[in-house]
Amino acid sequence: MGLVYCIARDAALVFRQLGMKAERILEPTPAERRVVLQSGIPIIPEQYAAYLLATGFVFALAYSVIYMALALIFGLDLLYLVIALLLFPVGIALARFHFRFLVNKRARDIDMNLLDALRHMLSELEAGANLADAICTVARGDYGAVSELLKEAYVRMREGENVETAFRELGERTPSTTFAEVVAALAYYAGTGGNIESVLEKRIRELELSQRTAVAIYTNEAMKLSTFVVVLTGVLPGLLIFVLAEGGFVFGFRLPPEVFLLLYIIGFPAAKYVMQARLMSISPGV
Repeated sequence: MGLVYCIARDAALVFRQLGMKAERILEPTPAERRVVLQSGIPIIPEQYAAYLLATGFVFALAYSVIYMALALIFGLDLLYLVIALLLFPVGIALARFHFRFLVNKRARDIDMNLLDALRHMLSELEAGANLADAICTVARGDYGAVSELLKEAYVRMREGENVETAFRELGERTPSTTFAEVVAALAYYAGTGGNIESVLEKRIRELELSQRTAVAIYTNEAMKLSTFVVVLTGVLPGLLIFVLAEGGFVFGFRLPPEVFLLLYIIGFPAAKYVMQARLMSISPGV
């Protein structure tokens, strides 16, 4: 089901066994509750709060264990263990970032498959199928999260909901604004008896144009982030080693080795992850 789901589920169970409710310790904001709803991960806000708290705790604990081992081997100052207290909120912040990254990744998956799914739906309608049958056919196709969402809409329609209601609720559960706009338009025209085929044709043209624009944006952003990655993984480590070795002679002062260790085991990996996640989140996937 996924690492985030397993952590959130198990952490919430641990909190309950301890007689605590994670949601009361770290209450999710309305925006976070909406993100949980749109993530596609079957967790509730209480489990999301438990996931944040557990990640912060593991982040601080992992640092403590690693630093303690290195301190025993190399004789480092144990005073720097106090940084583990600061890493608890840092771990929570990174957990929030990672969860939003997963939501953005899902939105990207939807946007990537939406154009082909709409083309398929249009071809089914032009062949004489009604909207429900066209939705069912596309839902059975290999269109990633789009197929999953349309399958959910089709099940709701089979259970008695009309197209307008099913699509409206579907739009609320998706992180893709483009998909939400498409299903809102389909719901409106299905409810009013309008020409759905013309709506699909218009949306297909708009998506083709937006994908070309997305490729240009991604290319520009990729060039900037690639430069940052080269500086982060190549230039800065070498500069830090030079400062560590020759800092007292060149600059008149020397930083303790523990500072460099913190940058190598925490700062660089975290910064690299954030940049890679940013690059993946804006990828047009075409």
